[in-house]
Amino acid sequence: MTVTLRDAEGGFKGSGVDMVWPGSWFYVDLADAQSEPVTVTGGDEIIVTATGGAMTYSVPSLTAVLYQQTGLLTGNAPAGLWLSAALDRAKRQVQVGPDGTFSLDWSDYSPSFGEHGNIWVTDDLGNEVRLYFTVSYHYGYNIFLPLVNRGG
Repeated sequence: MTVTLRDAEGGFKGSGVDMVWPGSWFYVDLADAQSEPVTVTGGDEIIVTATGGAMTYSVPSLTAVLYQQTGLLTGNAPAGLWLSAALDRAKRQVQVGPDGTFSLDWSDYSPSFGEHGNIWVTDDLGNEVRLYFTVSYHYGYNIFLPLVNRGG
């Protein structure tokens, strides 16, 4: 099985190869033509090619900023979807507004510096996109690479 990553304009960003494991899951490290790791971003297309055909998935934009001082988590996600957010010891959920923005108040939770968190949305087909971060006192957040789980 081959996974190809293209940018929003259709240009090649990277690819990777893996086998499909029991339970129909796979893990692919995507690399560019120079074997350097690539980042999946909103607007990219993931093309999965395997025996019997190919599937294409457009990666939605997903952002999050968590300010440790205020406990407010804000960001962007596909409009109308339910967004889940989790920190080390708690989980919350909110519906993304029609303008594609969301806000969650974590002030009663008191997130700690360095605490790990993630946000995720799942569309009607079961496709899941996750964004991981750590709480940072000075800048408000540190973003890790998004994880895309293809459902349906």
